[in-house]
Amino acid sequence: MNSDFAIIAEFLDRNGPEVLGRALAEPPPALAEQLDRFSRGAVSQEERVAICETLRNQPEYLRVLANQVKNLRQRESDQDSN
Repeated sequence: MNSDFAIIAEFLDRNGPEVLGRALAEPPPALAEQLDRFSRGAVSQEERVAICETLRNQPEYLRVLANQVKNLRQRESDQDSN
């Protein structure tokens, strides 16, 4: 597993019920764009490190990232079935 996503998975294993029970906060537009590019693997190593640090400090945005990854996988799956 990619180490960046391993960090997210580890966090959710430890704090999942607490994190998943919170209201979803919308990230600022610049961060939303970074998370979108991160979910598609379209960031530099420097950006990846910065985004991971942001997620460590602001775990409420993990759900946003998880939803983006889920949506990407669903779209890919839909395209593969067509």
